[in-house]
Amino acid sequence: MASYIKANRAAFVGYEPVRWGQPVTYTKANEAAIKGVLAMQLFDDALVPRNKALAEYKASLARHDAPAKTEAIKARYGKANKYNDSLLAIANSFIGSKDTTRLGTQIAHIYRTKAKSGVMVLDSATFLVYRTGKVEQM
Repeated sequence: MASYIKANRAAFVGYEPVRWGQPVTYTKANEAAIKGVLAMQLFDDALVPRNKALAEYKASLARHDAPAKTEAIKARYGKANKYNDSLLAIANSFIGSKDTTRLGTQIAHIYRTKAKSGVMVLDSATFLVYRTGKVEQM
């Protein structure tokens, strides 16, 4: 962990350790849960352009735009909707994973660091130490 913090010192300005949490086994099920949340965030973000495309399509119909223009708008909506559906399918693929294969160890850490304003603040991070020794901040 210390080598990770040292290698990423720009993110840990004025670093002062406070406390380390208990090591917890990190499994494929844990990873699936995290990936599922990230996929749902992508899905949610993709709703904005999809809904905008749908509103443009409805507005085109209400304005009685030329059929070619309406079809072009409809195609953009269809593409956005298809992309959104694919993101939802990806997010749903992570639901219910019960794979207990151990990937590494997860460790929580509380520390003090200097905020951009120069004030020392209490912060925390969770680190993942893979079985290979690679360390990643979650």
